[in-house]
Amino acid sequence: MRKLGLILLGFFVLLMIGCNNQEEQNEEVQFIEVDIQVPDKIEPNESVELGALVTLGDEKVEDAQEVKFEIWEQGQETEHEMIPGKHAGDGLYMITKSFGKDGVYYVVAHVTARDMHNMPRKEVIVGDAKAQTEETVEQEEQNHGSEDHHNHGHHHAHGTLIIDFQKEDTITLEQPTDLKVIITNEDQPLTGANVRFEIWKQDESKHEFIPAEEGNAGEYSFSHVFPKAGIYSIIIHVEKGSLHEHIEKTVEVTK
Repeated sequence: MRKLGLILLGFFVLLMIGCNNQEEQNEEVQFIEVDIQVPDKIEPNESVELGALVTLGDEKVEDAQEVKFEIWEQGQETEHEMIPGKHAGDGLYMITKSFGKDGVYYVVAHVTARDMHNMPRKEVIVGDAKAQTEETVEQEEQNHGSEDHHNHGHHHAHGTLIIDFQKEDTITLEQPTDLKVIITNEDQPLTGANVRFEIWKQDESKHEFIPAEEGNAGEYSFSHVFPKAGIYSIIIHVEKGSLHEHIEKTVEVTK
């Protein structure tokens, strides 16, 4: 009887473990969602409210660690404006912004919440400007890419896109450091992309946006001098046509 009882107990334990594993597999993994909200019509020099609604499933996220709005005019490669959003309640984070002239603008909401990061992009039409087709935008970015002419790697994949970030073993302040990404899409090098490195020291608010140059097919790099020791955040932005992807990394700069 004792032996039979032990067998039944073991069977019950295995059954419970199997049920728990099945429940874990069936549990859906949720990620933060960000909905950029802009007025239907915007006139030049008009103050308007732009918002980012942050949700996790059915929950409105009230405790986002960081929400920033990156804004630039189409064709503007550098000097992107970065504006911190203010929490307005119900998962909504807002800024007030005016656009100085007619044009096509892009708004990217950089949102970090619940140890996750999301950065959707939305096109904004100001005044009488007209949006370009995706084909035209892609051609412009290919032209831009054609004009711009030893490490540990870390890669990030989104669908068929793989972004492999590479850096030197040791990064020393005030010394040139090579930073590079190797990008493939559907197992082929992604050429002619607009690749920018967004860099900032974690205890400071100033962000630098540095365009990378394409060397070999799908390889984008530049040399950077870090002015201070400490921990830096780096977001690599990759854009080509309707494709807009990124990875975020941290590096340590030593004295």
